Amino acid sequence: MDNWRFGSAAQIGRTSFSVSDLSSSGTSTNYGVSLYGSSEFSNATWAFGGAYSRHSISTSRTLAFGGLSESLSGRYDASTFQVFSKFSYDFAFDTAILTPFAEVDHVMHKTNSFTETGGAAAITSGGDTSRTTFVTLGMDAVHKFSRTAKLPAIVHGTIGWRHAFDNKINSANSFANGQQFAVSGTNISSNAVIVNAGVDFSLSATVDVGFNYSGQFGTSGNQVHAAKALISAKF
Repeated sequence: MDNWRFGSAAQIGRTSFSVSDLSSSGTSTNYGVSLYGSSEFSNATWAFGGAYSRHSISTSRTLAFGGLSESLSGRYDASTFQVFSKFSYDFAFDTAILTPFAEVDHVMHKTNSFTETGGAAAITSGGDTSRTTFVTLGMDAVHKFSRTAKLPAIVHGTIGWRHAFDNKINSANSFANGQQFAVSGTNISSNAVIVNAGVDFSLSATVDVGFNYSGQFGTSGNQVHAAKALISAKF
C-alpha cells in the first residue's frame, strides 16, 4: 500500500449574489464532504474521488409595474454530487516536468421544489435534476527555479480541451393558477479550451505566496475567467 494515498475533507461556505437591475438577490449556505485517493506506479498516477454538497438557498425579488408592487421570496434546498477519475504520466527533465493527462468528471445537481411567497406573481418550481459528464485531455507543466538559493519558486501551467455531454440546463416553473413554462439557463459549452497559469514562491522558510489565473474559452463564445492570490504560513 506504499503507492496508495487516501484522504477526506469537509467544507462550509456562503455565497451571495444580486442583480440590481432586477431588484433581486440571494444567498446560498453550502456544506460539503469529499473523499479522494491516488496511486502511483513509476511515472504514472491515477487519481480519483467524489464529493457531495448540500445548498440551503434563499432568494428575494421586488416586482413593480403598472399598479402591481410585490416583494417575493423563496427558500429551497439543492445538492451537488461529483465523481472524477484522472490518469497522468510524468516526463521529467532537469528542472521541468511535463504531464499529459486524461480526466473524466460526472456532475449531478438536484434542486428541490419550492413556491415563492409574497403575492400573485409568486413562482412555483417542481424542482430539477441536471447531469453533465466532462472529458478533458491536456498537459500540465511545472518548472522549478530559484530566485536565490533560499527562495525557490515554481511556475506552473495547464492547457487542455474539454468536452461536455448533456450540457443543457432547464427547469419547469409556473405562476399561481397559471400554465407551466420553461426557464433555460446558460448552456455549458460542448467544447472548450482550458488554460491555467500561476507562480508560487517562498518569502521565507515558513511563508509561501502564490498567484494563479484560470480560464475557459468555449467554442460557443462562453468564457470563464478567475484569478486568485494566496499566502500560507507554516508553524
